[in-house]
Amino acid sequence: MGLFDFFKEAATTSDAASDITVKFKMDIEVMSTKDSDTEIITDMLELKQRLFMLHRYTDEERELLQKREKRDRILLDKNEAALKLEKSDVDGAILLYEELVDMNYSLTANPYERLAIIYRKQKKYDDEIRIIKKGLTFLSGARLDSFYPDFVDRLEKAILLREKNKN
Repeated sequence: MGLFDFFKEAATTSDAASDITVKFKMDIEVMSTKDSDTEIITDMLELKQRLFMLHRYTDEERELLQKREKRDRILLDKNEAALKLEKSDVDGAILLYEELVDMNYSLTANPYERLAIIYRKQKKYDDEIRIIKKGLTFLSGARLDSFYPDFVDRLEKAILLREKNKN
């Protein structure tokens, strides 16, 4: 189940008044029209916060959810910083993306994808292959399966390029 499906299901099964459920459905429709991953994720985090308010959680559950949300916001900020840094300091962007990958960033496939692209441009095929393999492993477990075919294609090309450039 993807994040949109999760929110749709949560909105329809919540004990909240029907007007709130309708509002959730409208928010989900608006989110699906966004262009940027960052805009979508920011909207999802806000929607998650509102959904959080509708359900009754134990103090432990509430604390755990708040910690996860704080971590997600930090990761999202780092991802956004890496995107901006790519334009002026590629090595700095690589460090941030690598950090996100090491932290099993799961909000989007962006760090894996951007690192693969950067490493391809730099002809660092071993690094590109390492990131793609890590991305394939992690993304399938993080419900970001839609990126899987693109990553498989990219992996095959990277392996061919590595072999071609060894000679």
